[in-house]
Amino acid sequence: MDIVRCAESADHLKFLLRFILTEIDLCPKRWSLCAKYDTCMRNILALTTLLLVSCGKSPTQDHAAGARVNSYEVERIFDNELSLNFDHLPLQGSASGQSEFWSGHPWASRRGSINQRWNAPGTPGQGLPSPSAREARAMPASLLRELSPAEKYDLYQGRYDYPLKHEVEALVAGAKYDWEGVCHGWAAASSHHSEPKPVKVKNPDGLEIPFGSADVKALLSYAYSKILIRETDSTGKRCERENFLAEDECDSDLSPETFHAVLGNYLGLRGESVIADIDRWKEVWNHPLISYQTKIIWMIGLREGGRRGLMKTSLVYVDTVEKNSWDSGPTIHGNLTVSYELDLDPSGNITGGRWRSLERPDFLWRIQRADSFDGYLKDVELLLK
Repeated sequence: MDIVRCAESADHLKFLLRFILTEIDLCPKRWSLCAKYDTCMRNILALTTLLLVSCGKSPTQDHAAGARVNSYEVERIFDNELSLNFDHLPLQGSASGQSEFWSGHPWASRRGSINQRWNAPGTPGQGLPSPSAREARAMPASLLRELSPAEKYDLYQGRYDYPLKHEVEALVAGAKYDWEGVCHGWAAASSHHSEPKPVKVKNPDGLEIPFGSADVKALLSYAYSKILIRETDSTGKRCERENFLAEDECDSDLSPETFHAVLGNYLGLRGESVIADIDRWKEVWNHPLISYQTKIIWMIGLREGGRRGLMKTSLVYVDTVEKNSWDSGPTIHGNLTVSYELDLDPSGNITGGRWRSLERPDFLWRIQRADSFDGYLKDVELLLK
């Protein structure tokens, strides 16, 4: 037996063994899926046979043929012609205008989202009665400052029936998880707009409404969160599973070859940020990626004339804040390091890859800058200074 070819099949063996163990565990539980119990057992027998002979063939050829970078998908999503040649892609890069990115609050749905009275004394409140027109006109500026971002915007519009507040209440009523919020809206807003500053504006009745930086960030994030982001606007799919130790859960996750190509083209060649869900599992935490640095751990030649290399890439992203502030605050950065193998053809084109680190981004996406917002939120842009 060819020892080199068998060693190259280690990943294949590892995957098949995990799959067999999963089948053994699930067969007794699949009465509704398997017509007969022995159907599952025949599957296990077939997989076991495949496992026993899988050292006879290198996976390199199969992987290169079946798991190439989906350049059509990436070009369609990112609307740009991408280079997929490893030797042409920089090993480091950063977004231009990094000083413009800002940290924001995730505005958790279970805590009321942008209905939180974050600037009020004590624990931020939600579900509190909002002032009537008469009460609002009589309120000092210090108490108006304590209202929620949604309430302030409603007052700014002269709407004392608070339509935005009620819209948000209905939206968050069914929230199940603490991590649900508008971080996707914040990530998009932070990528395209300078950090908002405190501002005072008058409503149609002449009432002056004070907005803190966090209020404007909240409204801008919420406005972006309402822009439809289709599944086809991202590369890699959201994983719906909880945290597992099995490395091959969520097979539709972002592939390492697409990950490397997108970073190299956008942050590396164009100096443009992309947004990443940095949590691989069910929780979704969207953050703008602003820089990366890749180190080649090793690179070897393959008998087919191509190469295989192990990469270690360090990412820097803009992080969220735990506490809101009236004035503009410092930008907080987070770090994530991932490792993966890449397969290259004789011309240096990326043809496949395998993740080596358990933690890695779930998906990448981009969104165009919104020069204006539709409907009731159209005046959010007027709060930007």
